Amino acid sequence: MEKFDFVTVGNCTTNMILRFDDFPAIGKTSTATNPFGDEILYGGCVFNVFYALTKLGCRVKPVLRWSDPDARDRLYEILDEYDLPKDHIIAPKTRSYNRCILLQDRNQNHATIIYRFGEDSDHSSLYDTPIEVDEESFSDSKMMLMVMGNPQYSYRILQILDEMGLDFAFSYKNDPALLPKELCEAILPKAKIIFTNESEAKHLCSLLGLGKMTDYLYSGKAEVVVTTLGCKGSLVQSLDAEGRIRCEVVPITHCEHHKVDSVGCGDAFVAGFMYGYSRGKSLGLCAQYGSTLSSFVLEGRGPTSNLPDLEQMLERNARRSDARSE
Repeated sequence: MEKFDFVTVGNCTTNMILRFDDFPAIGKTSTATNPFGDEILYGGCVFNVFYALTKLGCRVKPVLRWSDPDARDRLYEILDEYDLPKDHIIAPKTRSYNRCILLQDRNQNHATIIYRFGEDSDHSSLYDTPIEVDEESFSDSKMMLMVMGNPQYSYRILQILDEMGLDFAFSYKNDPALLPKELCEAILPKAKIIFTNESEAKHLCSLLGLGKMTDYLYSGKAEVVVTTLGCKGSLVQSLDAEGRIRCEVVPITHCEHHKVDSVGCGDAFVAGFMYGYSRGKSLGLCAQYGSTLSSFVLEGRGPTSNLPDLEQMLERNARRSDARSE
């Protein structure tokens, strides 16, 4: 039986991005500043990580539900190109589809709108029914990547992972609708690797009554806690042999071309980091890979249009002034 590096569960969707100097306000006409606002892009947090890792050469098992026919067609193209299984690709149960419209201001802040369409769009949406998973969904994978989460199916996933003894990494997004407090309390103590950004870490500590996110290095299963710091890089924390917290700040990889937008950069960081982790690299080099992959995404429109292959990623990473060779 083939062994996959990772298994991913979630949604593959289409996106349209509208950029503004300032967020639209009630009673004020707003003009989008980007000339490609009607361009159909492909994404979804789980899909972003899945595709980035696949392009880097990891074998990733997709348990993915497509949200509209455009997303379905693109997903199947990728599966054919990389010879990946289609057994766990899921269609919406009704003729109700979704597209995400992302609003972005000049400070790279985002708001996401889900637009429903289709004959049954008044009766159901993609998120009304859970993605069905069983042990077969995970049985031939070394590790799971849980990106965001969803109360409709995450509790079932946690139950199966517990029964199978399968580790997982968790990338948190601050979306109370998909990640309420109770679900965070169930997921975080069981995650082997935890990813957040600075504001998400502060929110979680306040929400869950934590001193620091590194509390999970002592009270949970976490071995690594990673916090992205925007232009300041990333903070990687783990325990040393004496049980003390070891901290390493890893600077960003600078873009080599014009920056376009930051949509999907966090997912790219997770993918680059987990690629390095799956290949046994040091945590610092994993963070470099995450930052380097993010730099490519910053230079393209949308989260997946400018993803590099492994050779491109390694070449750019080698040009860092602090590049490591392992």
